[in-house]
Amino acid sequence: MEVKTIAERKLTTSFVTSVFISSLFASTFILNSSEDAHFLEGFFGMFILYGIYIGAIVFIYGNLVSVGLEYLKKRGFIKFTWLYILLHGLFGLANGLLFQLWILGLLGMIVAILYGSIDRWLHARTRKRKKIWMFNVVSVALVLLLSTHSQLQRQPSETFAPFTEKDAVATVTKNFTVQNNVFPTEVGVWEGDIRDYHVERETAVEPLGNEKYIVSFTERWKKADEAGSFARYYEVDRNGQKSKGFEGEDPPYYK
Repeated sequence: MEVKTIAERKLTTSFVTSVFISSLFASTFILNSSEDAHFLEGFFGMFILYGIYIGAIVFIYGNLVSVGLEYLKKRGFIKFTWLYILLHGLFGLANGLLFQLWILGLLGMIVAILYGSIDRWLHARTRKRKKIWMFNVVSVALVLLLSTHSQLQRQPSETFAPFTEKDAVATVTKNFTVQNNVFPTEVGVWEGDIRDYHVERETAVEPLGNEKYIVSFTERWKKADEAGSFARYYEVDRNGQKSKGFEGEDPPYYK
């Protein structure tokens, strides 16, 4: 019977600790995130991710350590509750020592001290024959409370106007002065003569969807039977642009 009671207490402690820490980390991550859409999906996604890693460590390593410390306490080697909890914290440093990262050690110690404190609290309740299963329900309620609180505290991001084709062209021509000097700064074609060549310089844009565009700068030339073209492409969205390559040959009048 005692073994069953200890197992129930350790598992409840592990669940409550894992849920609390995972929901706290998920709230912190989402509050610092720049994404507003699908807020709750993001919170619960991070909660599950943290829960997998934290839960695995707490349920396996944490319980093994705690059972060992409990055995020592029952044998009289650990006389004080504060020492029992502190020893949990010291064993919690293992992650930081393993990966040589002090922040992991600190977080591990905090989680382990929380585990030890909850374990002693539940131990006191079981000695008074009080039920502890309801703490699992309280943990789930805590997740819902933290997710709701985080959403209410989160400041909405600035509402952006639509990012249009004109904006896409302006982004590229502003950041690439070469194109800005020789190509139209808006969608269109410039025509003229350069060193006996008839030249067309065209600025064009092709929508890809989701406010993303391909902006192209194409130069065509012709003289008698000689003709050619050169084009450069950029993928553009409101966050900036990246080169998508080029094709053709350099115009002869630039040589």
